[in-house]
Amino acid sequence: MRYKSTCGAVKDVSFETALLSGGYTTLGGVYIPHSIPKHTLDSDKLNHLQDGSFVTIAKYVAALYISRDEIPKSDLDSLVEEALSPEKFHPQYIPIIDMGVDSDIRDDKGRCCHLLRAEAYHSPSLVFKDYSMQVVGQYLNYFSKRKQGRGGDTESNVGDVKAMKKSNVLICTTGDTGSSAIQALRGLDCVNVFVGFPGGSQITEFQRLQMTTVPDENVHCFQVDGTCDDIDLVYVDLFSRPELTAKYQLTSANSTNWARIMGQIAIFTYIYLKTISLRSSDRPNGKKLGNRIKIVIPSGACGNVCSALFAKEMGLPIDIIVANNTNAFFHRIYHNGEILVSSGNQRQTLSNAMDSQWSPALTRILWTLSPGDPTGLYDEESLQKLKLSQPIVMSAQVKERLQDAVLDCQLASDEETIDMMRCLSEVEGTPEECDGSKIQNRHIVCPHNMSQSPKADERKLKFNLQKGSSQSAYNSVESGEDEDVMVVLATAHPDKFSNVIVENAAIPYTRTHHFPYSEERCQHFPREGNWRDLLLSMLDQAN
Repeated sequence: MRYKSTCGAVKDVSFETALLSGGYTTLGGVYIPHSIPKHTLDSDKLNHLQDGSFVTIAKYVAALYISRDEIPKSDLDSLVEEALSPEKFHPQYIPIIDMGVDSDIRDDKGRCCHLLRAEAYHSPSLVFKDYSMQVVGQYLNYFSKRKQGRGGDTESNVGDVKAMKKSNVLICTTGDTGSSAIQALRGLDCVNVFVGFPGGSQITEFQRLQMTTVPDENVHCFQVDGTCDDIDLVYVDLFSRPELTAKYQLTSANSTNWARIMGQIAIFTYIYLKTISLRSSDRPNGKKLGNRIKIVIPSGACGNVCSALFAKEMGLPIDIIVANNTNAFFHRIYHNGEILVSSGNQRQTLSNAMDSQWSPALTRILWTLSPGDPTGLYDEESLQKLKLSQPIVMSAQVKERLQDAVLDCQLASDEETIDMMRCLSEVEGTPEECDGSKIQNRHIVCPHNMSQSPKADERKLKFNLQKGSSQSAYNSVESGEDEDVMVVLATAHPDKFSNVIVENAAIPYTRTHHFPYSEERCQHFPREGNWRDLLLSMLDQAN
């Protein structure tokens, strides 16, 4: 497998180059694989993976996109196994929680909705990104170490620039990506990580302390008087300058980096297989391999949506529903065909990890829908429009393809999110009592989980599925299948948002995770400061 740029400027590079570039190409666009390996997640292939662990699935997906010439199979297996070692994760990796059946809501085939929750946060930083980020950290260290041994550069060598010895990973975060990257990269001998995050109350205290109290010398944090999107624009500027990327060996582990997207494909594959396994063992007429399920995905910068779409293109039988908060980045694109970064107008919400309007992953999504279109969101013309808060309007054809690929996109306000959190926390019941008005056990969830959940009506969950279920294109259901199964992707542990749970939702809750270190290490970037120069100074001091 080789890689190219979405804008067509770079035609043929290795996985190593795509990884160490951070995903950006110097002439615009981001890296994508030459092709999507079709039918690699269809029912025949899934049958061989059905009894496999999350690690087995992650190794299988990685091998589809990384040539053995770059990472021999034994090395690749070792890297993935080290990254996903059992002591870092839940014994089941991603537990699937049965939340019950709503018998009042039925699709056009008369099936009632069965709701499940996939808890993809039992991990080092308590967020779903860890399941990919831990592996990305191993890749970065592997290639950085090998690059030092070569004493040279990758295919992106720039003149006679004297490069620094370590790779320097730039992270922009609204709270979750930063701590995930730090946990994946801390202590690695060939990598430094620099994490920028917005100040004020734009992230929770727990999220900040997860980043600023890590004592490892290769971890560096800075807080800005601005938004995450403001930091992103600084990074885009740095990555557009070949002399700086070469000198500082700049890369990224945000969803700009293809390796992040690739790793998350395993999450959706695992969720699908475990859901099918639960349904087939529970009921004789339950789901079987090849039957479709719906997965509801919370989205800010679209990285997880991109991974789900790639999984679907590879053959995984899933239908995708996207959830936004009131920043509505993907919602505008999906319903209006309008890509817009509203500079200075980013709303601060209770689901702050989704408070982003800058999406490198969107470029890859559009490429999967229209691979013949050379336009990239990172070419000079598009960047200028986005920086000036001018919209980019998609063609009617691309908008139609997007609406075919994604089943729906819905919004939830802070008020709706709180109402749903309260409703879910109050409902109790045993599995035998799940009759539409009772949900199994007591559920405490973070605001991101509830921004994507079906609407709540007092103590009873109402599943707003009629629109999606009635679309014939998604009704590839075999005879005898008795339920319309929807899996809600829970992306963050409630501890990360315990202040929202207790203070905003007034739900009794005791945090279970604490910090072993107390001293914070973090630099401050004032609004009027030159953030690029301040960051370059940090890079010089660290190297």
